[in-house]
Amino acid sequence: DVTALPYGPSVPHMFIVIFVVMLPVYLATDDPIQAWQAGLAWAFLIGIIVMIGAFVGPYIRKLTPRAAMLGTLAGISITFISMRPAAQMWEVAWIGLPVLAIILIGFFTDVKLPGGIPIGLVALLIGTAIGWAGGYMSAPDVGQAFSDIAVGIPDLRIDMLLRGLSDLAPLLGTAIPLGVYNFTEAMSNVESAAAAGDNYNLRSVLLADGAGAVVGSAFGSPFPPAVYIGHPGWKDAGGRAGYSLASGAVIG
Repeated sequence: DVTALPYGPSVPHMFIVIFVVMLPVYLATDDPIQAWQAGLAWAFLIGIIVMIGAFVGPYIRKLTPRAAMLGTLAGISITFISMRPAAQMWEVAWIGLPVLAIILIGFFTDVKLPGGIPIGLVALLIGTAIGWAGGYMSAPDVGQAFSDIAVGIPDLRIDMLLRGLSDLAPLLGTAIPLGVYNFTEAMSNVESAAAAGDNYNLRSVLLADGAGAVVGSAFGSPFPPAVYIGHPGWKDAGGRAGYSLASGAVIG
């Protein structure tokens, strides 16, 4: 009865590496490969910082009240996860509001559906049905999206990573604070999982998180991963280890 920690590419880091790291390099050099190399080096640095955090994080966790860590997660959730979708919902309120109502009813009443069907899945299906019935969805657009699906097999890009690491100084100003943010967020999420009944070894989680960024950069990814917010929700929905594997297979 243990739920895996949600884990995958970090969206905030994606925006930072694209617009703050790679874009300036591209504008200065007009060389997309050099910009890519800078992104790989940046992701590598993030991973190293998170792995260093694995040796200090457990001590920081002991000194930090649980309320402080969970309050931080709540603020991040509201600011970065909820606010923009909540605003976008009003653009098609006739779809968004019924779905929101279903989610709120399920959340506040803890209603159990037949067969243990998650309330979020029901909301998604009903919203999808409303969108198709109301003409909001377009069959040609969906067909185009399917035609764009491709499977890419990564290969080692160590030569590009090393070239990016040859010029570290411009990267440190963002890599250090974002690396610290990454390991503190992971620490808070481990605490959130502990509050829900799943106790993970923080050092192991941080080492795996940082190693993901290091290995990813060696295979050409400038996007460091992160432990996601939301473990208690997945646990309440009945998630175990398989949901995280499925997420990685579909998104990755």
